Amino acid sequence: MSVSTGSHFIDLFSNMIDLHILTEIIRGQRNEGLHFGELGYDYLSDEISSKILSL
Repeated sequence: MSVSTGSHFIDLFSNMIDLHILTEIIRGQRNEGLHFGELGYDYLSDEISSKILSL
């Protein structure tokens, strides 16, 4: 948690780089490098849920 703002942070970049299925997660319908695929959004929602539940 940031002391100055009281906000929480998820280092999504580092977490995703450590995955062995990164290329599958970032491949989406548009596949333009900006939007995740379905697996990526599932991963993102799992990370957010884990963070919320740990508070």
